[in-house]
Amino acid sequence: MMPLPHRWPGWQQAAVVVFLVAHYAIAFTAMLDASATFDEVLHIASGLSYWKFDDYRLQPENGNLPQRWCALPLLAMGCSFPEDDAAWRTSDSFGLGRLLLYGSDNSPTVILASARAMAAVWSTALCFVIWLWSRSLFGEGGGMLSLGLAAFWPALVAHGPLATSDACGALFFTLGTWSLWNLVNRISVGSLTAACVSVALAAIAKHSCVLLVPLTALFVVIQAASRQPLHLSLVGASTTFTGRWGKAAALTASLIGPLISAMLVIWASCSFRYRVFAPGAAAAELFRFPTLGDCVGYAGAVGTMCDLLAAWRILPESWLWGMSQVVARSQYRYSFAIGRHSLFGWWWFFPLCLLIKNTLPALVLSGWGLCRAVAVVIAQTGRRLTLDDHWWKLLPLLLSLGLLWLTFLTSHLNIGERHLLPSYPPLVILAGGCWQAARSQWSRLLVCSLLGLHATDVLSRYPYTLAYFNQVVPRGAEYQWLVDSSLDWGQDLGRLSSWLEHRVPAEEPIYVTFSGAEPVEKRIPRAEILGFPRGWGILQMLRPGFYCVSASALQGVADRPRGPWCRTFEIAYRDVSALMQASVDRPDQAATVRLMRGLVRERDEFGLTTVGSPPTPDDLAVTALNILQAGRLKAFLRHRTPDASIGGSILVYHLDAGDIEQALHGSPTELEELSWFERERYGTADELVRQGRRYLGDDRPGDAIAVFESATRLYPGDPRAWEGLAVARRLHGDEAGAATAERRRDRLRARLVAEDAGR
Repeated sequence: MMPLPHRWPGWQQAAVVVFLVAHYAIAFTAMLDASATFDEVLHIASGLSYWKFDDYRLQPENGNLPQRWCALPLLAMGCSFPEDDAAWRTSDSFGLGRLLLYGSDNSPTVILASARAMAAVWSTALCFVIWLWSRSLFGEGGGMLSLGLAAFWPALVAHGPLATSDACGALFFTLGTWSLWNLVNRISVGSLTAACVSVALAAIAKHSCVLLVPLTALFVVIQAASRQPLHLSLVGASTTFTGRWGKAAALTASLIGPLISAMLVIWASCSFRYRVFAPGAAAAELFRFPTLGDCVGYAGAVGTMCDLLAAWRILPESWLWGMSQVVARSQYRYSFAIGRHSLFGWWWFFPLCLLIKNTLPALVLSGWGLCRAVAVVIAQTGRRLTLDDHWWKLLPLLLSLGLLWLTFLTSHLNIGERHLLPSYPPLVILAGGCWQAARSQWSRLLVCSLLGLHATDVLSRYPYTLAYFNQVVPRGAEYQWLVDSSLDWGQDLGRLSSWLEHRVPAEEPIYVTFSGAEPVEKRIPRAEILGFPRGWGILQMLRPGFYCVSASALQGVADRPRGPWCRTFEIAYRDVSALMQASVDRPDQAATVRLMRGLVRERDEFGLTTVGSPPTPDDLAVTALNILQAGRLKAFLRHRTPDASIGGSILVYHLDAGDIEQALHGSPTELEELSWFERERYGTADELVRQGRRYLGDDRPGDAIAVFESATRLYPGDPRAWEGLAVARRLHGDEAGAATAERRRDRLRARLVAEDAGR
């Protein structure tokens, strides 16, 4: 790694400081009046619990380091941790996080500002690392170009100040890549120390940093197979390896240091204790997958490896559970892009994110730099080289980009552009080569102009930095392209509250459907939640007024019913409406109960699952009708231009009586023959359970196991899937597997009963 110069030119010192301060200031202040994003409450509560209780049940899949780091100010301020035995027993980090910020005496404004001030350090440090690496390759001008791009890079500005693990993971993945490449080229005290530190911190920054393992293997293979000499200088001993096997052996031995360092830091982050739970803690379970054994079976080869490491107590349980959880949960997730819905995502999702969530000047510069680097490498491949050869120094950037994009293109986790963060530093660094390639005064003026346009474009969206899209997407139409953390992560509820306060009369009805962490009733007390009125058995009467719908809820990703309005939804809506109108003349209460439970509880494809069983048929019918009429209204709104947009993430519609009548009782604005989930590879939990039961009836337990396992992966909270899996495994002779499934079924049923009692 290139050392800092002893004396920097004065202009360079000033420029570096200005860019770094500008990045920190813009990123942090843009989020000062923003509400908590969905993941922030999880990270903050988890980090505080690590410090206070030495217990690692909350969010072990999202990086011990960034969560502890963001919680440091809360620890210093003496913030109280919420007392909720049920949420703590079930490791419900989201529930505890909401209580920490909004259900206690703590100030959510102070908590968020403090945590975000800490988080912004990671992205600022990443900008500095980008400058150092680019400067080592392309000189002073190239380094400044890369630093300028990084300081105003939309994803870094948007996600840098958030109290999550994304920027921290990107920083240490970049440092790990650089230090490991230096190590495989020259084994010295400095390179070995740098690799040990960066790899160790990457191991607790974010679990996706495990991609450094195959990347390092690729580095070793390329170095060993090349004619590049390997120099070793340790503790007075100095030698040079030229043979392939000698280099491979030396490199393998040198990597033991970073490996041991990573293991030690992982253990230290968990207090050198194997168990997740603190000593003496009451019986509890982890979230979604109650135990490591429940989780590893859904994580493929990674789960098998984690199971083996757990058996030998090589790594702590919380880190292994987190790694398995990341892989298990990345296989299926509700996704939306340009009008399409999927559980499994699309290969083109992340290329789309790259092309529309970055400034056009930055895409030109990074594309130019990438193509130039590829051309240099191709032109020099096969020639005898030395450590100073330029093309050899470009290889780690190109190899890391190749590995990351192979992962992105095959990923099913299509929920946000933020997952591209580790791939942006290599692109920004390579863009520094444009300055080296621009030889004439006019070409350098062009590069500077592109950098200026890049910064201006990002600043034009201030303070709504999370909702940045380039000119490919028409302003105001962002919600038609991407949602979730690419646009709508719950950051604009406070801004909506201010907008309503200044523009909407006190007597005007307000309906809100919102996908975020902050409770709507806390921020906008007079608002009704669309589809979920306060109290069971209350039919929500939609009146003329203001309807505020967040983008993810509007597109049916984070709200129910999910996806576009379809014939299945329309039939259910009309049936329930008819039953409600004839409620006084019901001759068969039992039949009505069965029908309502079919609509509300078991028809998981609607997203109509409720907590527990409401006590009466009327309550069941009302619940179904409230959710379905909200879905029909949102289908109407999807084809109407919003009257206002709050930060691009919350759409505001002012509807009159005619609009309400058309939305609820007119011809459907959209009506698809099949719902999006009916086109998916597997289908819904309801369909899978039925299919599994048919296989059991046909005495095909092996096929039933496969179907029920698919249901438990897609819907791990459905006790019917676990019950069917238990029966199928027992018929197949797997008593241990059947017992495990039965325990999971019983825990889920007990949780539903407890929540019913609480309701």
